Amino acid sequence: MLARRRKGWAGLIVGGACFILPSMLLVLVLSWAYVSYGTTDAGAGMLFGIKPVVVAIIENAVVGLARTPSNVGFSQWSPARACCGISSA
Repeated sequence: MLARRRKGWAGLIVGGACFILPSMLLVLVLSWAYVSYGTTDAGAGMLFGIKPVVVAIIENAVVGLARTPSNVGFSQWSPARACCGISSA
């Protein structure tokens, strides 16, 4: 919304495109590579190496969200933390 405040609707469109396009292009390239090379030995090896990184990124995001203060009390978060194995430290 900052882009819209500064430059109007054109700024909003350009700002949104600059925010979304890089990640969209990255996902597009990775999808193409998976379809093209996913069944080869080299592609399988690369995917084997990338999977732990993806799991670590998702875990980091979940832990960050779990530590974010919210209106939900601790007693309601406890079952979710127990299921995910996230400590409250």
